[in-house]
Amino acid sequence: SPPLGGREAMRALAVSALSRRVVVSRLLAALAVLPFAPEIAPAASLAPPNADVLKLVSARAKATELLASLPTLLEEDLPIYLTQFASLNLKPASAALAAISSQLDGKAGDASLALAAQLGERAARVSAAGRDRSLSVAAAETKGLAAALDDALGLVGSIFELPAQKPSAGAWTTASYFGPFACEGMGLQRKSESNECVDLPGK
Repeated sequence: SPPLGGREAMRALAVSALSRRVVVSRLLAALAVLPFAPEIAPAASLAPPNADVLKLVSARAKATELLASLPTLLEEDLPIYLTQFASLNLKPASAALAAISSQLDGKAGDASLALAAQLGERAARVSAAGRDRSLSVAAAETKGLAAALDDALGLVGSIFELPAQKPSAGAWTTASYFGPFACEGMGLQRKSESNECVDLPGK
């Protein structure tokens, strides 16, 4: 049999091993009652904006610009400039959203197609309001178009990054629209209901 000192050393080793087993058992038991934390999937990365997305963002900014400018327009300006503005800046949004709709799934795709149709209809009604010289109808249709664009950008923003919208350039006037090529830019004035430039009164 091992000497007395050897037996005490063996007993100490056995106690130490038992203590370690107890500690490990308690640790495992504690871990077993901890709530399970599911693994969080990384957020899906958004695609950079393409040309159609940029058209939607631009149309939204132009709608805001037009709403601010409508009170400053003269009635004789509406048939020419309002119809041109709608055609150049608002109408392209409909086709742009329709092109994006195929990349949206399920209900989002269906909703985007309905919004694309609404954008086209409202842009046409803005042009018609210009021909009819109706500021109130033009304002109402532009507000509706802006709201539809907000909904459209909400859908598009689920798959594309949306660039920050630039602040409005301010009220739209014929002079600012055509710059140095406007009658005003040449020191003249535009004849009412015409594109003809005439001298300022007193000249």
